[in-house]
Amino acid sequence: EAGAVEVLVAVMRADQPGQAATATAAKALSNLASCDDIGLKAAIVKAGALDALVAVLKAGRPEQEVTAQAANALSNLASGGDVELKAAVVKAGAVEALVAVLRAGRPEQEA
Repeated sequence: EAGAVEVLVAVMRADQPGQAATATAAKALSNLASCDDIGLKAAIVKAGALDALVAVLKAGRPEQEVTAQAANALSNLASGGDVELKAAVVKAGAVEALVAVLRAGRPEQEA
């Protein structure tokens, strides 16, 4: 599994955000991170997935599938009881990137 994680992260780094391969890699990382295996989640973080996922959020638009997949992967990585994983997600800038995506998706309010 860890070898697959490294390949998925490499695909995300090599591809342009919004491209199909990036969305597929983010979805696969999300699926892997949805398990309760803290060791697998740690391997995902160690492979550099956090930076790649946050980069997708920063570059994407709210309506893009890749943005949703990256957000879901980050959510799955932060879920569970491991405080170190949660801290790593926060330290990577995921919270700020998610808030920016939410704000970008909100229609402008008239004053």
